[in-house]
Amino acid sequence: MIIIIAEALFWVLVVAGMVVRYWLRMPTLSKFLLLAVPLVDVALVIAVIAELRAGRPVGIEHQLAGLYLGISLILGPGIIRWCDEKARSLSSREKASPRPHTTFSEKMRHELVFLAQWSVAVGIAFLINQGLMYAAVHESQREALSQASSMPLGSILFVAFFGPGWLLLFGENDKQQKTSR
Repeated sequence: MIIIIAEALFWVLVVAGMVVRYWLRMPTLSKFLLLAVPLVDVALVIAVIAELRAGRPVGIEHQLAGLYLGISLILGPGIIRWCDEKARSLSSREKASPRPHTTFSEKMRHELVFLAQWSVAVGIAFLINQGLMYAAVHESQREALSQASSMPLGSILFVAFFGPGWLLLFGENDKQQKTSR
């Protein structure tokens, strides 16, 4: 439940920040709302630690807290930039500029950057889960959190296969694009 609340607060703060910035024209207040987004992450970890210290059994929300925090820290700024571009476009009633044609190398670079970001997010998740294991008061809590530490590692393989791997296997490279024109 606490992870759902954290996710909801993330989006409430992002949407409120965009509405305040572009429709109410209050950029300073918008900055404060968007700067509050990482505080939600901190509150989530504090809440998880408090529940562990109280002896509550480890649930999926406790196991996913580290991954949520890692993703939020590493991918959150990009998500907020994307929302900012969309809100700016909507508020000015301009059509978003069309994306230029991207080459195979640009697509591969994008996929490799995302894979690197995802790997860092998973690394952060692993470290957070290790820290949560120290906060746990029962051995059963430590075991459950230990299992959660290895769960995200498989996601790196998943992202690698369906990101750069998929592009290598099924994407058109620059040579194929030139010959097909």
